[in-house]
Amino acid sequence: AARFYAKLTKFELAGSPFYPKKIFYYLSNHLRLHFHPSFVVDISPFFSKKLEAVLAYKSQFGYGEREKMIERYLETTNGYYGRLIGTKYGEPFFSHEPIGVMDVDQFLSILR
Repeated sequence: AARFYAKLTKFELAGSPFYPKKIFYYLSNHLRLHFHPSFVVDISPFFSKKLEAVLAYKSQFGYGEREKMIERYLETTNGYYGRLIGTKYGEPFFSHEPIGVMDVDQFLSILR
């Protein structure tokens, strides 16, 4: 809905209308479902920063054992998605629309 409303032109709103070409969804799931991502980004060099940022909000999750549970969950989940792409940690993203490849040579270079 936000994508649709962002392009409205017949309202007197600040700023210029903008319509994002694609929307990518970040994995945020409290259900026990398995998702097949559209693509996975290697976050191995940044995983400790992600963990630090999440644990800065430990009051949202709880202290003590609950904090350790969140840490283990992130290590396990991001570790799983990382292994899918041959890295230590990965972050999955989803798209309801096809993702285009504009340069086949560049795309194939990541497969080598």
